[in-house]
Amino acid sequence: MILIPGEYPDPRPEKRLADGRPQVNPYHLCKEHRKKVADRQYPITDICSAGWDENSPLPCVYCHQKQLGDTSVDGGPNKKTRTLYGFNLLHLVEYHLAPAIDRRTKQVMVNPNTNEPYMNKVLCEGAGCQHCRDERENVYGAKRYLQVGMNHFENLRSIDADIGEVCLGCREGTVTTASFECTSCGHVIIDCVTNKYTESEIDTFASDPLTCPACRHTDFAEETLSCSECQDPARTGLFDVVLWLRRQGESTASALSINHPSPKELGWCFRDDYKLPNGEDLVTHYVENEDGTLAPEWHKLVAGMMAPYDFDSMVGIGKGRSAADQAKKLQITNPYAGGGADSQAYDQGPSFRQ
Repeated sequence: MILIPGEYPDPRPEKRLADGRPQVNPYHLCKEHRKKVADRQYPITDICSAGWDENSPLPCVYCHQKQLGDTSVDGGPNKKTRTLYGFNLLHLVEYHLAPAIDRRTKQVMVNPNTNEPYMNKVLCEGAGCQHCRDERENVYGAKRYLQVGMNHFENLRSIDADIGEVCLGCREGTVTTASFECTSCGHVIIDCVTNKYTESEIDTFASDPLTCPACRHTDFAEETLSCSECQDPARTGLFDVVLWLRRQGESTASALSINHPSPKELGWCFRDDYKLPNGEDLVTHYVENEDGTLAPEWHKLVAGMMAPYDFDSMVGIGKGRSAADQAKKLQITNPYAGGGADSQAYDQGPSFRQ
């Protein structure tokens, strides 16, 4: 698969830059509630609609139930809501086009304008695939998304760190951090050549705002690099490669890793080294942007699937439902019904911080 970078403003107040602007991430952030139900094997899951400002939360029925002491929601009032990290991806495998089936009626969904069935991409199962036997149309690749919790997000960060030791410029050398410099005056805040730091310490320098001792500007510092083989170092990252990503283990004990089907191969390769099933290149060539960076031109088989999702418009996936719809899903009375409370902040009980 390929992970496709998006541009998603970080909603967390504590992650705002010195000038008040949100930092921009290549992944989307949202919060997910989990409510255990006695007669169901799996919990009800839904996106939190309270927002990220603990002092001014928006209406969320799940949060309301937690405040009332409902331990079936996220484990109770003292437990944090799970953070989800949403990634765009292109799945580089064979699919079939098959009629979409309504989950409730189990009937084929038909377009009323054309009287033709809506079609979904379904994964080809290889040997014994029912869609192959039914001679369903084959299509290559599918645009998908991957939402992970903190543990799997840390797995991806670890994979990114390992890949990041390879220089993107020369593809031969080993990349290391040379320093962290102030984005305002250029002063070296952290010297990683003279002083030896652990990987954990360097990761902290890269992910937290630093205050420049020279000009007192506080912001995320600029990392400078060195390469063992070239003078134009750049880190290879998750968004520069094709990954053979695998989940191993079950439930909370599972982990993400990269694992190529062939034991002699790495679990990743550069995108322009990847060959499609027809033997042609995934990346046909590169185009230079105005800022001097190079953007890949994708093969026509996948070019139309590279646009990132607008997670904030995807109700139940990246966007919380209305309080009325949340209450309906939980089969309880909407605590915000009447008086326009559905569009106001909480007025019941103490604030989260209290």
